[in-house]
Amino acid sequence: MALKKSYRLLRQCVKLFTPKVKTVWEVPYDGGPAVFCPNHARAWGPIDMCVYFPLWRTVRPWYNAGVADRERLPAYIRNDNWWDPKGKLAPLYDAVIPRLGALVMPPVIHSTPGIPVYYDAKVYTTFKQSVEALKNGDQPVIFAQYPDGYRSHSENLSRGFVLLAPLAWRKAKLKVKFYPVHVDQDERTITVMAPVEYDPDAPWEEEQQRLLDYLGKRVKD
Repeated sequence: MALKKSYRLLRQCVKLFTPKVKTVWEVPYDGGPAVFCPNHARAWGPIDMCVYFPLWRTVRPWYNAGVADRERLPAYIRNDNWWDPKGKLAPLYDAVIPRLGALVMPPVIHSTPGIPVYYDAKVYTTFKQSVEALKNGDQPVIFAQYPDGYRSHSENLSRGFVLLAPLAWRKAKLKVKFYPVHVDQDERTITVMAPVEYDPDAPWEEEQQRLLDYLGKRVKD
């Protein structure tokens, strides 16, 4: 996967102004088809996975397609609980931050090797690109927590992302392992926990719930 020069430069800038983050593996990575599932840790989960994770050259983070759209981004920011809606400065943030975000974020997102996530019929594009990434030896990074208010996420994960496993098996005979990841910004660590592997011989409804149960117990802020 060829990385853009702008992305490499952005990584170096982040490294220059932030303390180093170390990665701890519960079990060594075997190099096989992998999907990493970190907690969001506000904005630090995506940043640390792209900057400090040892596999930064080959990870392909999923991102909301609306974040890369200058027209749609302001509404997305206002609805995504980036600040306390009851705070004294909330009206100022409402007026200023979405406009600044629309100027800065789309160019940054477009420089990354990420995979856009759609919530309509185009969602097939997300899965198609993810399977292609796996075939090329890259690793999708999926932030599956539901936003649940200011600095809060639901204990339940989105269910749809694990559909990548049967699709990768059907399209490319790749048996995917999902790695739960905990990003701890205070401790400056990325902890990669033991993976759960997709079983193509199991009934899908049971297998889907098994994968979600395993990941849901571990992917937490």
